Amino acid sequence: MSKIRPALAAALLLAAGAASAQLLSSAALDRPSISTGETARLTVQFDVPSGINCGIRVHWGDGSEDNFKINQAKDVPLVASHAYAKPGSYTVKVEPKTQGMTTMKCGGRNQEVALAVKAPAAAAAAAPAKAAASKPKAKPAAKPVAKPAKAASAAKAS
Repeated sequence: MSKIRPALAAALLLAAGAASAQLLSSAALDRPSISTGETARLTVQFDVPSGINCGIRVHWGDGSEDNFKINQAKDVPLVASHAYAKPGSYTVKVEPKTQGMTTMKCGGRNQEVALAVKAPAAAAAAAPAKAAASKPKAKPAAKPVAKPAKAASAAKAS
């Protein structure tokens, strides 16, 4: 009986920790499309904002990632930003992580959000103009060179 009580107590503590852990509930971008050089703003929501030591990893889809530690009510919702250098289609992935030695886990499923990054409007408009400017221009027709008349050359010779 003495071995059962500590095991039961540990199980109750784990269950209580899991019940009050933060759960990653959603992730959303402020805009589904941006231009290169602009900043994408991501908002991450949780079901239980009172848990501590919850970690979030954001994979921005361009090879970079950021890690965040959520340990206070003021950290919820999490708002993060990222600028993209190249146009393309990106998937921003948010995954919950456990931080430190704790029974308080950040749970929930990974969240994914699609983002389209376009070339800036000025660059897109300049591209056709630049292409037209780089086309080789037609050379003007050569002007005929006047040849001296043979009679005038002969008169000078005499």
